Amino acid sequence: MKEVYRAENIQDAHMMKAVLEQQGIHVTIFGESLAGALGELPVFAIGPILNVPDEQYDKAFAIIQKAQAQNQKISSLPSWDCGSCSESNEGQFSRCWSCGVEHNS
Repeated sequence: MKEVYRAENIQDAHMMKAVLEQQGIHVTIFGESLAGALGELPVFAIGPILNVPDEQYDKAFAIIQKAQAQNQKISSLPSWDCGSCSESNEGQFSRCWSCGVEHNS
């Protein structure tokens, strides 16, 4: 097994695990239960680590790079204010989370 990804938190780890498993890659998460040790262990030792079989590492790494690029693209979209209720919405949403009105770009 080889480390392919160090997650920020357990939710991040499970999302990336699901992405990899959809592509037929076997993933194990190491350190999933270490979050309770925060303060006792250094922060860098607590983040969950995704491990994959050595022979699947290159494929897994490429998938992770692509997923991170897509996430970066989505998170860089500008936020917008709803024309109906004036609620602020993150850029990746096409409808207002508050009133449901569609955003006109």
